[in-house]
Amino acid sequence: MTRLALLALLLAACAAAGGPHREAACATRPGTRCVVAGPGYAAGPLHAALLGRGYRELWTAPVEVPVLDLDTGGGLRAVEVLGHVQSQSLALAAADGRSFTFRSVDKDASQLVTGPLRHVPGIRPAYRDQTAAGLPAAPVVAAPLARAAGVLQSEPRLGVMPDDPRLGSFGAEFAGRLGTLEEYPTPATAGRPGTFGALEIVDTDELLERLARGPSERVAARAYLRARLVDLVLGDVDRHPGQWRWARLEPGGPWHPIAEDRDLAFVRFGGLMVRVSKPWFPLLASFDGDFQVGSLAHQARGTDIRLLAPLGRSAWQEEIAAVQERLTPQVVDDALARMPARWRELEGERLGTTLRRRVSSLPVGAEALYARLAREVEVWGTQAREEVRVRALADGRLELVVTAAGAAAPHFQRALDPAETEAVRLCGFDADDRLLLESAAGHRIEVRRARRCDPPPTTNAPGAKEQTAHAG
Repeated sequence: MTRLALLALLLAACAAAGGPHREAACATRPGTRCVVAGPGYAAGPLHAALLGRGYRELWTAPVEVPVLDLDTGGGLRAVEVLGHVQSQSLALAAADGRSFTFRSVDKDASQLVTGPLRHVPGIRPAYRDQTAAGLPAAPVVAAPLARAAGVLQSEPRLGVMPDDPRLGSFGAEFAGRLGTLEEYPTPATAGRPGTFGALEIVDTDELLERLARGPSERVAARAYLRARLVDLVLGDVDRHPGQWRWARLEPGGPWHPIAEDRDLAFVRFGGLMVRVSKPWFPLLASFDGDFQVGSLAHQARGTDIRLLAPLGRSAWQEEIAAVQERLTPQVVDDALARMPARWRELEGERLGTTLRRRVSSLPVGAEALYARLAREVEVWGTQAREEVRVRALADGRLELVVTAAGAAAPHFQRALDPAETEAVRLCGFDADDRLLLESAAGHRIEVRRARRCDPPPTTNAPGAKEQTAHAG
């Protein structure tokens, strides 16, 4: 409780310690407007020392941005306010049948404060203030980088929502607001192709339900790995299951990940508050030359453990090389060019240097994540009758092969190195499934059936050491 008491005092001290607000003043051209993304995030020296500097210069700098075009897709019509906790978001329907989402740049994280925490003095203003740790242009910079690497992701446009009759009753809340407009991926319908050519699109909950039905439902594991490697480059700490949807691109084909919501890419949490609070809040990372793998893996631990299990070291090495080959310095520069000019002047050089360094050092961060996942491997069964064959190989590795009854080929096969793997947990297999151990007695890798396979606990207790891979 000593740390929490100290945190309460710090928050109360800086609740009113902000700097002066800056009025919007910059040159504009037809079709543009001068705005300040977050004047309330100005901070004096004490405030910044306690709650971090983040990207306050960008949030409080007047910038010229375009007014969004509601003629997109033959004309956009506001439909409903979406239920995002932090963002003010608006769903819009296009005349051509597509769907779009407008999301405000400014967030209100204070709405996440619940339970006893809400009684801590100054906690709500402090949560709200941490929006300044995020890059206000994060989605528009992250999307072209992800797409260049081969990840399915819509490309948002940054701009001001116009005061337009097509907003209807939503105009009072959204007109004049700075945000991003992007297509919401939808599957094919009669007469209209799906986004990315998708025949079907499901969320993560439905994906996991389908995977449990039988081996014919499967994930494009390499595509998911590539997306996670891009997350490492972007320093995107918020990749929980709700940040993904999944597209089937061909009849009966595998499910490919669609990455969504890049608000916490490039995030820079800092200040004394982070040093005091980080044992309780693993996401408090800072985008720099090092890969803070403990933070980057925390939200995605459940999906990573399950969906990356089929991939051994060689697959990781191939995907690392592919991401590095695609994210060239020119691609990085082109992505940063999506930011307003004033923001580029303030942060473009530092962001570009850090991104290029993280691309070149990606094998370091990826190795740390691989080692984390390889230590205890989960292999999931399905509702089909299956046979799990485990045998020791001549080179000392342990091979696992899972085959459905009557199938001509296995749907899971991986050789595990005891230098990397301590245990294998067999999840979701029942008494009707056969477990065959061939020459595996006494092997250093333990293989066991698990009653439950929840994500393992993370090392976020007070005093826990952050796992960091240092880039060269």
